Amino acid sequence: MKECQVCANIEIKPLFIKDGFPYQRCPKCGLIRIEPQPANEQLDAIYNGKYYDNWGGEESVFINMKKKTFFKILEFLPNVKNENPKPALLDIGAATGILMEVACEKGYDVYGIEAAKDGAKIICEKFGQDKIVNGYFDESFGKWQEGSFDIIVMCDFFEHVKNPKEVLKKTYALLRQNGKLILHLPDAGSMARAILKKRWTNFIPEHLFSFSQSNIKIILKNTGFSINMIKTEKKYLNVQYAQNVLHYYAKFGGGGVVFGI
Repeated sequence: MKECQVCANIEIKPLFIKDGFPYQRCPKCGLIRIEPQPANEQLDAIYNGKYYDNWGGEESVFINMKKKTFFKILEFLPNVKNENPKPALLDIGAATGILMEVACEKGYDVYGIEAAKDGAKIICEKFGQDKIVNGYFDESFGKWQEGSFDIIVMCDFFEHVKNPKEVLKKTYALLRQNGKLILHLPDAGSMARAILKKRWTNFIPEHLFSFSQSNIKIILKNTGFSINMIKTEKKYLNVQYAQNVLHYYAKFGGGGVVFGI
């Protein structure tokens, strides 16, 4: 059996099967994972099938809702509009570029990596082709030299990666001295997950791993990072957005439940 990607424990326990995918849990650190992982063809079909349509498109109400969430995530970053050169920020898993917009408003020189073709196309139209790489991080990080960025953001991304430890090592190399990594992801240690069990809305095929606050600390420290802050953050939702996303999650047994943040 493949060892735990956080603590290297080899005694991983079966947890449940959902939509044909077997979930496992490490009894030592609590990491939950899909093993074996979905095939690349299955993941490609998800990401390149109008993945962000469940956000509700590019209508202003949805953009404003997302911006509120992203302003909250980036609120501790200083406003650097008067700095020259501007600090460089990379958004990995950039979706349709809304977080990049927020960071740009704060004065950062923004770049993105996005696997979904429709999302990358929108970002290209907003910022230019040189600002976005369409592909998976493992295939794309080599575009930049080590020490290229002051800030790297992974918002709703890290739970999607196939090899989280390797991704963090490569991310660490891309950061400049005193650079910062911002991770925003579902908390598998939350009360919502405990109550909803396998019906938790974050148990979907593209979420290959489900981390808790305790085991995310372990994997970050093991890849060279020091932790400045961990906190629970709310997401801004409206009724139509919630209905759209729950309709998507219903394909994977998650319909008719509240969001598990």
